[in-house]
Amino acid sequence: GLGLSAHVPDGRLQLRPGPRPAFGPLEVTGLRYAGHPVSIALDTAGEATIRGLPPQVVIETDRIVVSASV
Repeated sequence: GLGLSAHVPDGRLQLRPGPRPAFGPLEVTGLRYAGHPVSIALDTAGEATIRGLPPQVVIETDRIVVSASV
């Protein structure tokens, strides 16, 4: 899984996915964070792209590279 945990009052999103997917890249759409539509893509190299988060949200992760866009 993505190991996703949202902490809206604190303005944080934790992303700690399990081992890289053996079946290829993974994309999850239809998520919502504080009313904003959010999508998360995880590629086979372990890099994540997050779209739709408000700019003030802090993304916490311990082992992957993340790029975020609104």
